[in-house]
Amino acid sequence: MTRPCHLLLVLSLVVLGCAPATSGVGALQLCGVQDYDADQKKCRDNAARTNVVTADLVCALPVENANGATARGTYFYAGEAVHTFTADVTTDKGTLLFFLERPGLSQVPGGSWRCEMTVGGETRSATLESSGPTDWFLDTAVCPTSTTLDEAVAVCGVDHSTRGMVQTDRVTCSASLVGLSGHRVQTTLEHDGVGVMTSVGIVPDMPLSSYAKDFAAPAGFVFSTGVYDCIFSVDGREAARKSAIMRAP
Repeated sequence: MTRPCHLLLVLSLVVLGCAPATSGVGALQLCGVQDYDADQKKCRDNAARTNVVTADLVCALPVENANGATARGTYFYAGEAVHTFTADVTTDKGTLLFFLERPGLSQVPGGSWRCEMTVGGETRSATLESSGPTDWFLDTAVCPTSTTLDEAVAVCGVDHSTRGMVQTDRVTCSASLVGLSGHRVQTTLEHDGVGVMTSVGIVPDMPLSSYAKDFAAPAGFVFSTGVYDCIFSVDGREAARKSAIMRAP
């Protein structure tokens, strides 16, 4: 089944312990997950705020007397909201953690990031600058559709361009799209240099989105052995490609 092209961000809210906290809502911190101190329940004092290279982000917000309140969090990329999360707070005092994880993406894209959280009517925010990749297509991948992640957008869990694929009836081409809002994206599956299937669509109005195209062989058949290329194009011009060899069982 073809999955829609849209942003896929998995965010989780965790309430930790009863660490000392000031009354009400404290100062929110935003850092790369490698700069988060789990013992102290905060970003390390020397956590990078610029030139950040990380696979994931985390917001940490200390709260007190918050049991029963609603927590709302939003991550912004390049000034635009990319996901909003809501959860109920179930403790009086602790630290709310708001994780940003992107299936299929190995690094946070480069540019400005902001986390905003609201608890009990009080809003806090923090920013950082990522120096991650800024290509239109990040973490392009080709894989058997049976190995895609069970997410809203079924991106490849592992890129098979180096390991190859055993003959299958379905192949997925996936990527994360950066800065392509409103552009025409075309994905072509080629077999030994000859295009066999093509999909065309308009990227939704968001600066970061996950994309996956599932190509299926005719009913009752599998794809032939050979080299398969996933070719990603923007407004009619090739921008990226991934290749994998398909072999017999």
